[in-house]
Amino acid sequence: MVLLFQYLSSMSGKTLYTIFLTLLSISLFSQIQVFDKFETFEKQVLIKQNDTAYLFNFWATWCKPCVEELPYLVSLSHQYRKDKTKIIFVSLDSKKDSGKLESFVQKNLIGQTIIHLTDHKYNNWIDRVHHSWSGSIPASLFKKEGISEFHEKEFYSYDDVLMQWVTFLKT
Repeated sequence: MVLLFQYLSSMSGKTLYTIFLTLLSISLFSQIQVFDKFETFEKQVLIKQNDTAYLFNFWATWCKPCVEELPYLVSLSHQYRKDKTKIIFVSLDSKKDSGKLESFVQKNLIGQTIIHLTDHKYNNWIDRVHHSWSGSIPASLFKKEGISEFHEKEFYSYDDVLMQWVTFLKT
C-alpha cells in the first residue's frame, strides 16, 4: 500500500487526472446495460419475481416529454432507495445513438439503473411489456409480486409520479 501511495505521489497532476477520467468513464459506461434482444431483457430483468417493487420507465433521449419527466423519477428513486424498490430507466434509443445516450446519462442519470434496449422490432415485443401499450413513450410499468400497472403517459410533476407510485405500492 505504501509503495502504491509513493507511486501515485510521483505522478504529475495531469497523469492522475487522466487516470481519474478513465476510471470514471469506465464506471459510467458499465452503468448502462445493453440488451440487443427483448427476449434477453425479458428473461433477465422484466419478469423477475421477488419482494421488490419495480418501476420500468421506457424513454429515449430524443423524446422531449420523456426527458422532462426524468428528474421526477430520479427524485422518486432517491426517496425510495432504502426500500425494496427499484427504478429502471429503459432507453429505446437506437444502437447508433449509444454515444448520445452515454453522454446524456453522464449528465442526468448518474447512479441510476440504465438499460439500453436496442431491439428495434418493437411490434414484436411491446405487447409483452403490457397488453395495452401502443408503443408510444414515455411509458412506465409498475410491477410487484405478480401485480402490474401500466402508464402510457408523461408524469407532469414529482407529486404526479409519487401519487401513482404510492397508490400502486398500497395495492
